[in-house]
Amino acid sequence: MEFLSNLFGRRSKEDVQLPTLTLPAFADYPVTQSLEKQILSGLAGQGIGYGDDFVSKSTSPMIAQLKADFPDVQRASAEAFSGRGLGRSSLAAREQGELQAQQNRDINSLIAQATLQNLQQQKADESRYHNLGMQFGQQQSGTNLQNQQMLQNQAVQQMALNEQVNAANQQAANFAMGLPLAIGSAIATDNIAPALSAFGISSGDTFGKTNLIEMLRDSLRSKAFTGETPGITSSNLSDKWRL
Repeated sequence: MEFLSNLFGRRSKEDVQLPTLTLPAFADYPVTQSLEKQILSGLAGQGIGYGDDFVSKSTSPMIAQLKADFPDVQRASAEAFSGRGLGRSSLAAREQGELQAQQNRDINSLIAQATLQNLQQQKADESRYHNLGMQFGQQQSGTNLQNQQMLQNQAVQQMALNEQVNAANQQAANFAMGLPLAIGSAIATDNIAPALSAFGISSGDTFGKTNLIEMLRDSLRSKAFTGETPGITSSNLSDKWRL
């Protein structure tokens, strides 16, 4: 019954597969990878605080400014002593020594302040990276859990779809198996009603009845029912059933 197979052919499960979900992991995003590296570096003590230059005598901007202003301070002191006629006196020399000592004390004080500020900033950065690490881990777990849930939901939907397809296939198979009996009964009793009922065609549907008869005639010509339903011939349909 090739025409029945073509009409009610069963569709395989492969024909109704849902699209495969492609869900990138949380760590697959470039911005996530960059953030993870930054957090790990911060937790390892890298790049936190104000940096080594901030507390170095040779690179500290505050100390550099202090040293840059020092010649003006020395010049002002020397001019003051010269104005009183003491430019070459031991007092002027001692004043210059005091100014140099004061600059060294100022530099040490700045380094101490910068070191304290740097330590405080390092502590703040460590705390910030610790919190970021916790948030990162929570978001990663949440994203992975969400992806897993979406995949599970799709699996459930696929199972439900497979059940629907199997039910439809079984219904079509039962329908196709019952057609020869319905057609044979219709011809044997000279009553088209069983065939119409099998195809779901109402008795008042002239168009449907015409198409049904033409289909049955074509199937008999192709010998689709030959040998399966005794007594059915093309002439049966031509002579007995009139619309």
